[in-house]
Amino acid sequence: MMLKESLLKLRSLVDSLEDRDKALKQDHNLFEKFFENFPIPVSMWSVNAEGKVLSCKGNGFLNEIAKTEDDLFVCDQVAGKIEAAKSECKDIKELILETDESTYFAKVITRKDGDDIIGTMGMAWDISSNITLLGSLVRVRDAANDSGDIEEIKKWAENGIAASRMRGLIERMLQSGG
Repeated sequence: MMLKESLLKLRSLVDSLEDRDKALKQDHNLFEKFFENFPIPVSMWSVNAEGKVLSCKGNGFLNEIAKTEDDLFVCDQVAGKIEAAKSECKDIKELILETDESTYFAKVITRKDGDDIIGTMGMAWDISSNITLLGSLVRVRDAANDSGDIEEIKKWAENGIAASRMRGLIERMLQSGG
């Protein structure tokens, strides 16, 4: 009788684990879909102490087929800044990373096991539109304070509006009735 009860409990546990695994796979697939359709270009990566890429995902400056950290970043300047940040051995380092096309804000996190560094993780998102928008607002303010030239003010206001990702998102939502 005890053996039968144990087998029933084991079967119940196996069924529970199967259900959990299915749910985890579904959640992972949803996360992947969300990540691919996220309106702001975001990149995430994880590398072990030997430089092996554990994971990388993004629509920014990552080479998604990279096997090692040496070929992870598509831009040498980005790779150099990441390497310099890692050499500081801080738990978290914030960086501004620039490529020819975009500017990113990044956080690089040192993964540790006690005092031993076992790798790094990073996340970066494209802040190019924010930089353009803020620069345009500064120019609008300066033009208003200095010359009051309405045409120059309009030009910089239009430049800022055109750079806004949020404007595009809001307009798309309004057009779709969302």
